[in-house]
Amino acid sequence: MHRLLKRQIKKGLGEEYLEDEKLQNFFTLIGDYYVEKDKERILLENALVVNSAELTETNTQLQNMAFFDSLTGLTNRKLFEKELELTLKQIQRNKRNIAVLFFDVDHFKTINDTLGHDIGDELLITVSRTIESRIRSCDTLARWGGDEFVLLLDDLAHIDDCSIIAENIQKAFSEPFDIEGHIIKISFSIGINVYEDGQTALQMLKNADIAMYLSKEKGRDAYSFFTSDISKQILADQKLNESLIKAIDNKEFIVLYQPQVDIATGKITGAEALVRWIHPEHGFTMPFEFIPLAEEKGYIVEIGVQVLEQACIDMKMLLDSGYVLNNIAVNLSLKQIRHQGFVQSVQNILNSTSLNPSYLEFEVTETMIMKEYEHACSVLDTLRNLGITLSIDDFGTGYSSLSYLKRLPIQKIKIDKSFIDEIDRDENDVEITKAIIAMSHSLGLKVLAEGVEEESQLQILRQLKCESYQGYYCSKPVAIQEFKTLVQKQNT
Repeated sequence: MHRLLKRQIKKGLGEEYLEDEKLQNFFTLIGDYYVEKDKERILLENALVVNSAELTETNTQLQNMAFFDSLTGLTNRKLFEKELELTLKQIQRNKRNIAVLFFDVDHFKTINDTLGHDIGDELLITVSRTIESRIRSCDTLARWGGDEFVLLLDDLAHIDDCSIIAENIQKAFSEPFDIEGHIIKISFSIGINVYEDGQTALQMLKNADIAMYLSKEKGRDAYSFFTSDISKQILADQKLNESLIKAIDNKEFIVLYQPQVDIATGKITGAEALVRWIHPEHGFTMPFEFIPLAEEKGYIVEIGVQVLEQACIDMKMLLDSGYVLNNIAVNLSLKQIRHQGFVQSVQNILNSTSLNPSYLEFEVTETMIMKEYEHACSVLDTLRNLGITLSIDDFGTGYSSLSYLKRLPIQKIKIDKSFIDEIDRDENDVEITKAIIAMSHSLGLKVLAEGVEEESQLQILRQLKCESYQGYYCSKPVAIQEFKTLVQKQNT
């Protein structure tokens, strides 16, 4: 311990600052207490001798770490929030227009995944410097985290200036950047919230974030202003998203079955499995209310697994109970076909339920196949080799082509409901349906008509030699117990 002759006390911090007469750059931090032996010498317990110059440098580094982003050097989230709160206090006394802009670099994850994090970091540095070059000295740019930035526009002459600044920033990124030999085009999804009386810093940031997600929905490379209507829709989507995650974990989905009927005999030969959601608050929820979001977020893969498993369980139960049925049809989405473990999950479910693959049918749409034709064909070939039946759903509404029909390993065509709705009143629909049936038969494919609701429609389909149908003429989609009753009634 150094011999300490001078003592300086800084009250209120619980620290004693002491200075050696020879080593004047040193002082000691001591906790909350010290022991004084006499007037000239001080005995310190649990003391730490520190170089004050080094401590000053360390404090500066700590302050930078606390308030500035280490990669870009920009203000960080914590300091930005403080500055925004301070600005909001100031405008209570000195009225002026301010706005918060939330930026998200479009497709940044793809850049990181394909080119590496080092290139991604260099790109973020370039982004920060480019944005800084397009804003005013009174504005504050911060890195919010990851590929997100936030900008405080202060003292705006007009609200319209927000659009001008956003467009100027977009123009700055109109040309691609060369990042270590990689030519990268950058765009942003931007959300703008203009201050309104009573808004807090948290509300402004949240609103700008909500508006940013609207820009993503527009297709990215866009900016959007926050409005209360947007807030309601985005918040509803966010709530739906959270509810969907819980629904998957809690297995809140049920499977209904719409009978498929042999036109010649009138007997039920199978069914299409259709998912419904029993929402804990809203109850029975139709697919159009949640499937689009499930597709977008990728939840459809897990939902599809749950539906397929239940459909296979129910089909096996029906067969074991003596019901004579040909197939249970389950819809497939593009996300499922893209999923690496999809085929294996199908095999696992068939094994666990002991269902013969020949009783399982997968329905795919023309549009879905054409989006990733080669990959889709490969997956469908694998499924067909397992013994699973394949059909084209909603035929006639997408890329109807003989060439791709010949290539695909399908056994059935399902004529879209739009051709059946007025088949008993519109001769054009009759001719189109007749042509589809003839073409399918020439390729060795069976045909099922969707959406049959009237006896007159069924009579025409019978004349055109369509094999089967489904629709409300027989039954709406029903739960498994009601489906069993329908089969017993229809097939005896």
